[in-house]
Amino acid sequence: MKKVIFILSLFLTNLLFAYQYDPLKAVMAYDAQKKGDYKKASVLWKQSCDEGNANGCFNLGSCMTMAKVLDKIK
Repeated sequence: MKKVIFILSLFLTNLLFAYQYDPLKAVMAYDAQKKGDYKKASVLWKQSCDEGNANGCFNLGSCMTMAKVLDKIK
């Protein structure tokens, strides 16, 4: 019984701290990226990633890749 309670407490603790990021940053980063402001978007995506948002990490990578591609085209 103690093992079950321990495992449940670990699971619930993980749920409480899993989504400790600011969704507004993600919206602002998306808007900046859509407008072509990759520098601002990269900063916001990095903050979102640092807060534990996996989508923020993925979007940071795609934003940086897009910025590099556009720099090569110009």
